[in-house]
Amino acid sequence: MKTEKICRRDRIPFYDLAGKYLPSHEDAVVVDLGSGSGNFDDHLKLGQRYRKLFLLDGNGGTVDDLRKRYSNVILYNAPEKLPFEDMSVDYLHCSHMIEHLYHEDLYKLLAEIDRVLRRGGVLAVSAPMLWAQFYGDLTHVRPYHHEVLLHYLCGQDNVRSKEIVSDKYEVLDLAYRYTASGMGEDWESTFWLVDLMIRGFRMLGSVLRIRKCKKNAYTMVLRKHN
Repeated sequence: MKTEKICRRDRIPFYDLAGKYLPSHEDAVVVDLGSGSGNFDDHLKLGQRYRKLFLLDGNGGTVDDLRKRYSNVILYNAPEKLPFEDMSVDYLHCSHMIEHLYHEDLYKLLAEIDRVLRRGGVLAVSAPMLWAQFYGDLTHVRPYHHEVLLHYLCGQDNVRSKEIVSDKYEVLDLAYRYTASGMGEDWESTFWLVDLMIRGFRMLGSVLRIRKCKKNAYTMVLRKHN
């Protein structure tokens, strides 16, 4: 398994990472679950590459807009049954969706994903981690660490209150996105000389571009065993 460090705000590097594992044949069934406005699909021009591309989203207005550009757009609210036959999907992408679900709904969704993903199929999941602005979005329920995926899909660390969904997945790739900040202004001293030194270190850190990088999101790519 490789790990990669991304220090920027947009999701393009995550899209590119997930795109590395797209199927090579144009008749593959490719699903973008929680597609939003279709940025992933637009960026990688998936509509031109795959005949069986499906975009699923729970926002009716978004779905109407997507239908102007894509053929197979479906209104879907997790964790409803996914509109695909068992083991029929070659590739499933899910970006910044799971954090909007309660844990029971996420558990059911993982079971649905496992049901529809064929053996040898690829699952790419991106999600935010707990960071300072996570709860600034009222629709965020909770951050789910990628260890959740490792446990319930890869069968790691079986001591849990719920049974695993599967143990048939392997991790192909993992990348973190980081938020960068300079030397913090929350350090100070009531002694003027010490405070002056702190200010001097802060200015030096700015000149030398010393930054503190903190994880705020991840992309994990998994493959289901044959």
